[in-house]
Amino acid sequence: MKTLLLLLSLTAGCYQRDLANCAVSCATSSDCPDGLACNATGRCAATETTACGADTDGGTDADPDGPPVTGTIHVVARDARGLPASGVRVIAMSSADGSAIADTTTLADGTVDLPDVTGAADVTVVVTNGVGSKLTTVRSVAPETTVTFGRRRNETPSVSRTITWPTNAGAPNYFIYTSCSPTPKQVTAVNANATQSTTITLDPSCADNFDAMVVFSDGSFQQFSLFSLANTGNVTLTGSYVVFPQADANFSALPADLASVNNTFLTGAMIFRPGDPASGPTTFGPLAGGPESASALSALPAMGSAGRELYLTLHQVGDEFERLQQIAERLPVQGAYNLQVEPNMLPWISSEPVVDLGGRSISWTQLSPGALARTAGDLVVSEISYTRGSLDFTWRVIAPPSAVTGSGLDRSIALPELPGDEAFEPRATDVLEGLQHLRIYGFTSASGGAVSYGDVSPIADLAVSTAFDPFKGSDTFLTTGLGAVDLARMTVSLNKPN
Repeated sequence: MKTLLLLLSLTAGCYQRDLANCAVSCATSSDCPDGLACNATGRCAATETTACGADTDGGTDADPDGPPVTGTIHVVARDARGLPASGVRVIAMSSADGSAIADTTTLADGTVDLPDVTGAADVTVVVTNGVGSKLTTVRSVAPETTVTFGRRRNETPSVSRTITWPTNAGAPNYFIYTSCSPTPKQVTAVNANATQSTTITLDPSCADNFDAMVVFSDGSFQQFSLFSLANTGNVTLTGSYVVFPQADANFSALPADLASVNNTFLTGAMIFRPGDPASGPTTFGPLAGGPESASALSALPAMGSAGRELYLTLHQVGDEFERLQQIAERLPVQGAYNLQVEPNMLPWISSEPVVDLGGRSISWTQLSPGALARTAGDLVVSEISYTRGSLDFTWRVIAPPSAVTGSGLDRSIALPELPGDEAFEPRATDVLEGLQHLRIYGFTSASGGAVSYGDVSPIADLAVSTAFDPFKGSDTFLTTGLGAVDLARMTVSLNKPN
């Protein structure tokens, strides 16, 4: 919270300039304190061309007023299973003027180095098959940065394990969760027997070291769990079931334009291991109260848990579109959750993005949730789908807030430059297909320091979810060890798929 208060005071102009340089994120120079300008990486700096150091935007420790840094950009490409992807095309264009820097392919280990890059580059990975291409671009990548494309390691489940647990007379069903599978398995109770068993299929990369938990809910809606840690093969759980402890969640500074506190929900999931996504039992509860404050209850296992990941989902209905935001945070196993909501919020995306394929741009309208809310995020992601005859194309672009232009309600972002003569590049005659998506992300670091675009963009393609599952990616953004900083909290604002 100290970080958020600092950012708010800087944005309001109550600051010393030497503290503000490269410390505040921005979309345009109007978001910056007096005397500072929004640079190419979305930071308020001395001028629009001033570079920021590694502690602020993920670049190098060069003199911020000196010439652009030259160095190597390291590219890592992974396939849908998170394994090395060889032979993938990698295109790099200058972020400053769109000129060509490199056009190469990844090696057998899924990596390739782009040497002697001067200044920031827009790096695009292109995967082409017989039915079209999938493109992902990370804009404004600084030299001496490693940028990763693809998915987190997640191989197809193929290893079977037998789970055996003691039955309980109050259980109608049992749910089996593990640290090695993304979804639980439901098993109908046969409580006439002292024990019950089932077979589960696990990811081979973790099937020899996984945690397991059996959960059931009785007629009073209390939930109970029994767990076994660090299993190498088949599992037999023993002992007594333990009830999920309840914890209070208290929310203050609710935005005045929230559609309804009673239609706002707190959900969450248990974390088996600190560095893993939250894949354990879940919690759900509506907020009660308002208009200034509200509360909810959460209930998740304490025994066998490494922590909680909670999600506050906020929405505002207007016209035919639903504006949606979610605040996600990692917390200790037990204890109350207290959050000032409005200071953590981003602008509402109040319309479905409009894609101009000929003009190579995406535009939308946005509204502020209130005076305390942030005026811009730390990272913007757009994803478009277009067809040409029998060919299908998708293009995800990860960009700094400085790439967003416009004022008032209207905003737009230009698609980055590509070589100009490739079949996968959008054309005015192409047909938009499916849902076009836009998301704005804002972050708070675990250490209390500022979070910049350069901190999170190198791993953003790993963390951003698919268009049809907009929040599952919060797990990988918040998981430790993936980015330049450890993240404690994330807000995402998006147009809800209709």
